[in-house]
Amino acid sequence: MGRKSCFDEVMREYERDRQNSKWEMDARRAKVYREIPRVSAIDNEMATVGTKISRLILNNPSNQDQLLEELRVKSREQAKEKRSILRSSRFGEKYLDPIYVCPICKDTGYIENEKCRCLKQRLIDKNYANSRLGKILEEENFQNFNWLYYSDKADKPGDPVPREVMRLNMKHAFDFVKGMETGLPPRNLFLYGEPGLGKTFMCNCIAKEALDRGKTVLYESAPRTFRILDDIKFNRAKQNDEEDFFSELSDVDVLIVDDLGTEFTTLNTQSILFDILNTRLQLQRNTVISSNLNPSDFHEIYSERLVSRFYGNFNMLKFIGKDIRLLKKYSKC
Repeated sequence: MGRKSCFDEVMREYERDRQNSKWEMDARRAKVYREIPRVSAIDNEMATVGTKISRLILNNPSNQDQLLEELRVKSREQAKEKRSILRSSRFGEKYLDPIYVCPICKDTGYIENEKCRCLKQRLIDKNYANSRLGKILEEENFQNFNWLYYSDKADKPGDPVPREVMRLNMKHAFDFVKGMETGLPPRNLFLYGEPGLGKTFMCNCIAKEALDRGKTVLYESAPRTFRILDDIKFNRAKQNDEEDFFSELSDVDVLIVDDLGTEFTTLNTQSILFDILNTRLQLQRNTVISSNLNPSDFHEIYSERLVSRFYGNFNMLKFIGKDIRLLKKYSKC
């Protein structure tokens, strides 16, 4: 499913939410009207306020301010009486209040002309569902992290102990997620090391924890990110498609870019990556990058200003140990 198809499907979901809310409100209103006729009478009176105002002003235009104020006072009194009746009933004061899945945008997906937080997350969740990432996060999370894949002994005297290194990396990952609640400037994470050491697993752990805390999360591999941008550019798609995707990458609460260094690197991709990181730093958004590259390789692939961003704005976490995929194949951990 393409990005536009995802958007169209999400907007249909909003429409269904609004329709379901209407049906629920109609059922609630009918129930209250049957048991408390006075509430029905009040609603009928309040529904005719606009007609009354027009008629009174037409008949007595010189006195319209006083008439309007009298009607406002009458409407407030009726609303107050209605709430008082509901409050003392078995239904409760808020029983007939509008029902919304998202009270911020009132299930429209937008606040004025800006995408609501719920729309951004729905689009991300839809992409996750289509890519089966949602299923992965059910299995790859902090609760299922297995320390037995990391040795509790150093390879040789003086070397770091893999399990101790991973416990420290885990602490940094937890602190990263908890730090989102503090409002302090984020300390981004750069996970690096040989393939098969759990970097992608850790990225999934962070994604799951952030989602559970109500944060918007976008998880993309570096090759797919740049391929999408190139497809948009070279297939002559609408310009705002690229702008929307760039905005999504820049503004989401947590951006996770997996496998950096495996993309086809050009001056254009480096410029895009710098712009994304720079924008996110300015907006104080949280970013996680994973890579099989060692820091000593950065200068061979990326520009000086990008490398400066990596070192200056990311907490560099090195992953060590043995290839977990091989351990899973040959051991009972």
